[in-house]
Amino acid sequence: MPIANSSTAIEEEPTAVGAPGRSVAGLQPRVTTWAKRLLPPALFLIASLALAWPAVSHLGSRVPGGADGILFAWHFEWIAQSVTHFQNPLGSPMLNAPQGMNEMWNAAVLLLSIICIPLTLTIGPFATVSLLTVIAPAISASVAYEVLRRLTGQPYGAFIGGVMYAYGPFAIGQFVHLHVLLAPFPPLLLLLGYRLLVTQSGSPVRLGTWLGVVTGLQLLLAEEIVALCILGAAAGVFWLAVLNRRQIRSHARYALIGAGVAAGVSLLIAGIPLAYQFFGPNAVRTLTLSGLRADLASFVRPGQLSQFSSRADIKANLTFPANTSENTGYLGWPLIIALLLVSGWFILRQERFGSWWLLTTLSLVVLMLGSPISFNGKAVSRGPWAVVRRLPLFGGAIPVRLSLLVALMVALLIAVTLAKLRKRQLLVGVLVTALVLVPLCPYGRLRSTPLPATPAFFTTSAVNMIPKDALTVILPQATFPRVSAMLWQTRAHHRFRLVGGYSVFATEKKTATYFPKLPLFELLLNNVARTKQLTAADIERGEASIASSGVRYIIIAPEQRNADAVAAAAAAMADCSLQRVAGVTVCAVGVR
Repeated sequence: MPIANSSTAIEEEPTAVGAPGRSVAGLQPRVTTWAKRLLPPALFLIASLALAWPAVSHLGSRVPGGADGILFAWHFEWIAQSVTHFQNPLGSPMLNAPQGMNEMWNAAVLLLSIICIPLTLTIGPFATVSLLTVIAPAISASVAYEVLRRLTGQPYGAFIGGVMYAYGPFAIGQFVHLHVLLAPFPPLLLLLGYRLLVTQSGSPVRLGTWLGVVTGLQLLLAEEIVALCILGAAAGVFWLAVLNRRQIRSHARYALIGAGVAAGVSLLIAGIPLAYQFFGPNAVRTLTLSGLRADLASFVRPGQLSQFSSRADIKANLTFPANTSENTGYLGWPLIIALLLVSGWFILRQERFGSWWLLTTLSLVVLMLGSPISFNGKAVSRGPWAVVRRLPLFGGAIPVRLSLLVALMVALLIAVTLAKLRKRQLLVGVLVTALVLVPLCPYGRLRSTPLPATPAFFTTSAVNMIPKDALTVILPQATFPRVSAMLWQTRAHHRFRLVGGYSVFATEKKTATYFPKLPLFELLLNNVARTKQLTAADIERGEASIASSGVRYIIIAPEQRNADAVAAAAAAMADCSLQRVAGVTVCAVGVR
């Protein structure tokens, strides 16, 4: 299925001629080869460090993403504690207690959390998450570069493509979401898919095994990226088949064998965690997040994180369906025009790659728009996403995040186009490409949020007054965007189980919620925080609620609004004597 000519085929590395140390001419190709392999990743890493220096220079005291960053650190700490204490890392009783939660329904980045256990135990989960968030774009860019270089045989376009893929609007917006920021899988899928469907050289079993391995591992990192790639692959394969109808029969057997092996290997790797996710405790049956979608105008109006956004652009962005971090579809008129001209040039040259690229990219763009399709914040028509979101498992996919695959398609076109140019043409092509990408520059360095101060109670031996795994309420209550209680629980190495919290939880009806049901007494205490006085009947109801909840400790931090009044109300309901310990007020239920 030739979607492109030989210039886009995979090219092997040149082999040096002559024994080492005997020929300078033989040494030169080796030096060049290693430079091509190592220099771009080093530059990507330097760019990541420069872009996110605040997070790097304050490891452990800042975290990217605010509440989301704290949540990632919470998961890293839980995985470390559960694995080192021989507990099940796939579920956790430590949040939303006593019900607990299913880790597989959360952005726990399971595989990465396990790999990084030594780092988490050494420098702490907050420093680990910050460090990984900074490194993630460099990893994504390096993989994209290597894939594009192998597909085109030329490093310059591959390097620019890597920059576009890993440092474009998607990465800048998703700097707060480690699970999608670390995205080496889509480029690898592009390479393996090209070999499986187009070149078909070598054993399909071996190729399918590699595809299954990377898919299975990605399922243990972020299932959402796999779901998005399934949509992207479906669009790409469909248009590949349409444009190469005569070659379908001759290529089908090889492709089906490889795909079958890939499916089997990926299930072998991720089957048990997936079974736990869908059939284990606290499984979620309904997860709907598809309201976050692109706006037609968002492709040409820069977002709030762009260097070149005007006040009018920022005002318009507030009307778009996606929020600031998710509004990642911006390409800008210069780049859009250049993409259309280049793909048109391929089409005029009767190279099917141009048609395939344009049709596949437009399909991804239409899916990004979700349903209904909006223009400047106003719904104009239904979109195909209305059908996609009804498919099993796709209700929780976020359509605007398909901008990751659009960025990869743009990177691919850049790399393929520049690979066709030689000498002066290449220099001009690189300069023009750089110019049309300038509007995508982010606004300054990426931000990291200072972590709230932690009372000494949670970082000293004082916390040992709470028995291991005791059911505990911390006030102020952890809920988005204020999740200090989860931060303190993490600092205490998950010594106690926390009531409530911020994550994905299953309700009684198996639907997903970020806001779990709280016991009545805690709601009454929250009313006290809002200066509402409790009646004798309220106190009586609170006593009954505490007795039935199993809560053993109520901890009131200084940050709690009207802390003294809340503490007094807690003492009345819980029949406890208040103790001031290491900066917090502790109520041991039933202990005077």
